[in-house]
Amino acid sequence: LLEALRARLATPFGRAALAALAPLPKLGAVRHALVLSAEMQGLREQRAPLGFGGIHALEGLLERAARQGRLEAGELADVLATQRGALQVQAELRSLPQAPSLAELAAGLHPLRPLVERLGHALTPGGTLNERAYPELARLREQITERREQIHRRLEGLLRSSRLADAFQDQLYTLRGRRYVLPVKVDFKGHLPGIVHDVSSSGATLFMEPQSVVEDTNALTLTERLLQEVVEAAVDLNL
Repeated sequence: LLEALRARLATPFGRAALAALAPLPKLGAVRHALVLSAEMQGLREQRAPLGFGGIHALEGLLERAARQGRLEAGELADVLATQRGALQVQAELRSLPQAPSLAELAAGLHPLRPLVERLGHALTPGGTLNERAYPELARLREQITERREQIHRRLEGLLRSSRLADAFQDQLYTLRGRRYVLPVKVDFKGHLPGIVHDVSSSGATLFMEPQSVVEDTNALTLTERLLQEVVEAAVDLNL
């Protein structure tokens, strides 16, 4: 019976509750459980099952928050989704006159409407800070996109350069420690001013950051850091 039930559970904490399940010791508790089961069976025969989509296990996040630890924006999005899920389940069960015991059970849920409203204003559906709530984010993200595209254009220009046609091992650029590099044949090191960030295992290829993109990459890194500081400040202020 437990194995059959396990296959139908929707959440990890449902599986944890199942693991702790034991026969009920008192007749009143058994009768109440049977009433709940009968009401749920009746609902399933009359309508679609209750939805538990978007509900997450929050125990670890709550423990960290209780210790004054920071929750990142994506983690706060899990909190928001779970609170919204609790509101939805509670509203569905409370609206069903044919399931009074389930409605009473739903009353034990404690979703925080002010928290839902605050997080819903601050976060996008994808779990990032909402630019409408934090206009500085839009400006910084636009700068990051522009600077990254400028770096890409310069790197692609170097790869297409006739002067450096034989210098590259491959016609592509990659990242080494958040720095953009080109694969330069070791014999052509002097043809491209720049900084060596890595060497291939064979020693035949140098991964070089061209001098012409060093300042642009520094500016990009600084802007990314500023963006992270804005995000962290918003989270530290509880959004």
